[in-house]
Amino acid sequence: MDEKILEEFLKNPSGQTERLLSPEDLGNGIRSLDDPFVIHHQDYWWVFFTASDGVTDRIGWAVSRDGTRWQTPTIGPMGANPWILRHNDWDEPIPKMRRGLFWLTSITPGHEEDGGGAIHLAFSEDLISWQPFTPPIVLEPSPEEEWEGKGLQAPVLLEKDGFFWLFYEATNFSSSVGLAQSRDLVQWSRSISNPLVRLPEPSRRFFLSRIEKRWWLLADQPSGWVAAVSDDLSEWEITRLCRQTRDFRSPYLIADMKGISLFYSSEEQGSRSLFRLRLQVGG
Repeated sequence: MDEKILEEFLKNPSGQTERLLSPEDLGNGIRSLDDPFVIHHQDYWWVFFTASDGVTDRIGWAVSRDGTRWQTPTIGPMGANPWILRHNDWDEPIPKMRRGLFWLTSITPGHEEDGGGAIHLAFSEDLISWQPFTPPIVLEPSPEEEWEGKGLQAPVLLEKDGFFWLFYEATNFSSSVGLAQSRDLVQWSRSISNPLVRLPEPSRRFFLSRIEKRWWLLADQPSGWVAAVSDDLSEWEITRLCRQTRDFRSPYLIADMKGISLFYSSEEQGSRSLFRLRLQVGG
């Protein structure tokens, strides 16, 4: 599936819409769901998300055989913006195991008085029981990086060329995307080119994956879709795709032979739920 189909879809996102999960599916005082992250593992679809009761954010997940009917969701560790190490191409949403383990990045409150977030790392043998990595905080706002002044969010963990690549969004007076790299998941070095991408407006959680031969970073901002594309994950070119009137927060894209699926969160009757928009391609 080529980039032209994707671009047309993002300029006019239309198709079959379905609700995946709502706060009522979880109970326990949960008031909103956000940040869908979808993978396929051992004949099941898994959706991870942020579940909030208005005070505390926790990582939740649910599984499905067909991607439509979901089992009772589970609430897991504290955190927000979940992203699991997975294969890099958007048409291969399969988790990667390293050291025989799955790896989850998320955001939890940092030590800053203004509430800035820090990036945490956890691991699991089965995608269910998650344990904090040591050290659990792999990256927190640096006093030497003024653009990170109000905290970190939206971690995206990739593996390429023998390195782990940790992309993240940071805010101060504007919103920007930075990069840290590691060979062992313990020692992380920020890119000397940070920030790599300066977004027009803050985002909740951006999507990043390889689509055909280029890397795409997609953010849904208050004024519409913004995408950045790169050949090497270092040099990025920003394009504004369109102005949106719909609420497509925390976009996450998957492609297969049948078409494109856009997962996102949207407000419905005063709370946020998880949805999927399907674009059928071909006959």
